Amino acid sequence: MKRGLNDGRERTKNKSAELSSRSLGGKEYILACGASWSEDSRPIFSVACEEILGISVGEKHIFAQTGRMGWGVLSSTPGASLSLGKRDTSLTSLLSSDSRFNLAETSLISRERLTPIPIPMSLGARPVISSVFSGPGFAFALCVGGRMWGWGSNLRGQLGVNGAGREVARPALINSLRNGPSGLLAPGEKIVSMACGGQHALGLSDKGRVFVSGERGALGFEGEEQSEGLAREDCFQEHPFFSKGKFDSTVDVLRAGLNHSAAVAGGRVFVFGRLGPEGRVTGPAPVELESSVCEAVLGDNLTVLLTLQGEVYTFGENKDFQLGAPGPGRWVPGRVALGSKIESVRCGLNHVIASSRQAIFGWGSNRCGQLEPYSSEISFDCPEQLGWLREARPSVVECGPLSTVAKTQNP
Repeated sequence: MKRGLNDGRERTKNKSAELSSRSLGGKEYILACGASWSEDSRPIFSVACEEILGISVGEKHIFAQTGRMGWGVLSSTPGASLSLGKRDTSLTSLLSSDSRFNLAETSLISRERLTPIPIPMSLGARPVISSVFSGPGFAFALCVGGRMWGWGSNLRGQLGVNGAGREVARPALINSLRNGPSGLLAPGEKIVSMACGGQHALGLSDKGRVFVSGERGALGFEGEEQSEGLAREDCFQEHPFFSKGKFDSTVDVLRAGLNHSAAVAGGRVFVFGRLGPEGRVTGPAPVELESSVCEAVLGDNLTVLLTLQGEVYTFGENKDFQLGAPGPGRWVPGRVALGSKIESVRCGLNHVIASSRQAIFGWGSNRCGQLEPYSSEISFDCPEQLGWLREARPSVVECGPLSTVAKTQNP
């Protein structure tokens, strides 16, 4: 298949100065392409921030942690919403007042001059946010001290707060992920990471315990008779499969896709949720792979595995060549031919980014320009070095469902 990447790379070079001139100044830049961020006149969205410490990407928003003001949010929907809930949820209603920011200034929400805005907290004493975990329409904020907050879409109770089916317009404390009588955590235990799927969420504690909430099918439970105590969707509960005494290892990594989930424990991977060509609900089961796995990322019926040896394996649907080679979908892992030791993998719904020390590769869907914004090809059927990322030399690359976001000092 002809991909037209050579032309794209040349155009990437010609655009570098233009992107720089559109930036706001500062030390580091966030670059984004794909759905909600790319335009005909500007295929790559660029914004400058001071000392970017971390990013978390959602469907139409990017959370960014900067050294000057902590966590903030960039929205691709100017003036309307943060795309974390209903469209009638106004930007100002989601933001608590802060003397450092004038929310009436259109420059804060304009596509031409988009700067981070602090995440809202309806508290007198605002807690310090240490991490943000973003899903397609909802998000969690982990605060120093261990408390977890959630807001946005709660259609299937994925936030773990009472009231599945309604929006949570302002951050709500997740009481079930607390220590003490009203919480699930043991004394001294803390949540260290969250995984956000389509309408489900998973939390991992520093003791390796797994807590889940939201749509049961994506968590590997089909019907009440198989829920094993998961009586409600709108409250976090410990996943029985991974509980102590039943599971012989400690979970190191949790990941969530659109309709399925994965856990990495001791080099093994367990996948569960709606899997296979018919999307049947499957409980946690180990993936047969000889190599030890250190990372897993999930998309729309897509699973990507990274081994300690730097090899990448994929399985799932292949309508957009998201498996890294032409052919039908497959449901056992197949190695992707990359010719380079990979250190990091990320994926959206149907596109994959793999980074080595020498190059950044991409394959799968390019329907929204999420792989190569200067190419007219709708998909890449095998790994290709991405020209715009080669020019940017990013230190961090993340994926939204239909977008790719990079942190760089070279806009």
